Amino acid sequence: MVFTRAINWDEFFFWHEVAQFSGGQLDRPLQTFHVRLFGWLPPFYTNSVDGIVTARLFMLGCEMVTVASITVLAQRFTDWQTALFAGLLYLSAGYVLQHGMSFRADPMLAATLTGALAILGTSRLSIPALAAFGLLCGLAGMLSMKAVLFAPAFVALAWLRACESGFSLQRLLQLAGGGVATGLFFALLYIWHSTGLVPESDAVGQGGKMIGISAGWMFFIGLPVYAQMAIKSMLIAPILYVWLLATPLVIARSSLDRAEKVALAGLWLPIVSLFFYANTAAYFYAFILPPVVVACCLPLRWGIIRFGPQLMTLSLMVTAVVVWVSEDRAVIDRQRQVVENVHEIFGQPVTYIDQNFMLADWPKANGFMTPWGMSSYYEANRPAYRTALGQQTVPMILANSADLLAMLEGDGGLLLPEDAAAIRNNFRLFSWPIWVAGKEYPASSTEFGDEFLVPGAYTLQGGPLEIDGLVLAEGMVIHLDRGIHRIRNPGLTPVTLTWGDHLRQPSRPLRPDAIHVDF
Repeated sequence: MVFTRAINWDEFFFWHEVAQFSGGQLDRPLQTFHVRLFGWLPPFYTNSVDGIVTARLFMLGCEMVTVASITVLAQRFTDWQTALFAGLLYLSAGYVLQHGMSFRADPMLAATLTGALAILGTSRLSIPALAAFGLLCGLAGMLSMKAVLFAPAFVALAWLRACESGFSLQRLLQLAGGGVATGLFFALLYIWHSTGLVPESDAVGQGGKMIGISAGWMFFIGLPVYAQMAIKSMLIAPILYVWLLATPLVIARSSLDRAEKVALAGLWLPIVSLFFYANTAAYFYAFILPPVVVACCLPLRWGIIRFGPQLMTLSLMVTAVVVWVSEDRAVIDRQRQVVENVHEIFGQPVTYIDQNFMLADWPKANGFMTPWGMSSYYEANRPAYRTALGQQTVPMILANSADLLAMLEGDGGLLLPEDAAAIRNNFRLFSWPIWVAGKEYPASSTEFGDEFLVPGAYTLQGGPLEIDGLVLAEGMVIHLDRGIHRIRNPGLTPVTLTWGDHLRQPSRPLRPDAIHVDF
């Protein structure tokens, strides 16, 4: 699946940040530490799809670290066989199978945080162990602020280790040392990473601004934004949810001592974030489930005794295979072809509009069109897209989302009316799903004014056309400035104006129904 699963929208964004860093353009220190690991890759790849696939191999390694950490930590509460089943329970969960190796922060977060939990729960808390704990937790904080969602698990395990020692001063100092090490490593990593991205005075401001924006959007009261995905997660991992829902009751009725019950309850609690944390799309489950499956070790042990390890293994394999078989392995090749077609049409980077930064190192005129990004766009209630067209030369729109495609085709309410009108009047379908700045004029002897928001050379095709009193013949190229131009089509056939000097159609065009970007 590393090589055959469709590239998800935020994998493109993740790669875009790496390309920005590689090109010396990244100016955001928080939640971008991954660029330090992958900044050497972009020069080797002109197609972002291929670069992401290579980076996924590292994420697969992170997933294996997560599974190993789950097994080690689960063994603290049960036997090795059940601990191995906890790892298998995680791997076979539908969304984990699909996104556990994807190129985003979640696999790295899962590996660092679960590794830190394993150290906290099973090590002697020696100085090297505490240093490793602090490094992993500090690194997790640099990767994503949602690392804080693991807090119940860390608090519960710290309580367990304190109880085991009878709250000895030495153990309390060790636990405090782990906290100090975390803060120290986070500060050192932040200072190092922010150096060279933005001036030191601006780094703090940007970090604070980002925290404020995230806190305002990422938490909710009411219906979850991704409620449908939560339901689907149950349908494609039914065995996981049977054990997950049974876990609180089994923990309460178990013969474990109070401290161990508290520890397992704390490991289970991160799943509750589904009810107050907004950004819980499919990939979120690869991040949040590791401590939860450890907490499920008690009902898992009962299942192994009751049904036998062979039947348990088979049942997990069946649900995983169903998810795997249902994958459309042709999508990633179509995505790769879209990127190649864009390169073939333009030859060199141009500014563009799309949903997800599919062209990593090309200048982009709009922001990330996620629910978060679009929410900010609607709240601002300003025609940001028309403004961008008025300030930059934007020759292309890549319709790599269903909503963006619907807007271009005259349907849907993705953008504010002024923005939607500006885009529809200035772009035409060139080669699916690539819209290029241009116009289409039916045969008419009436002269009228038409606004051009994308300046540059335009190629006339289909017949003669009169622009600002100048009659152009078929195939001629004219340079048009931004603004209103007088248009008249004196011929008998429709004509088109397309930005660029005779842009060529790609050698392997895609059919209108062939492009699909997996959200």
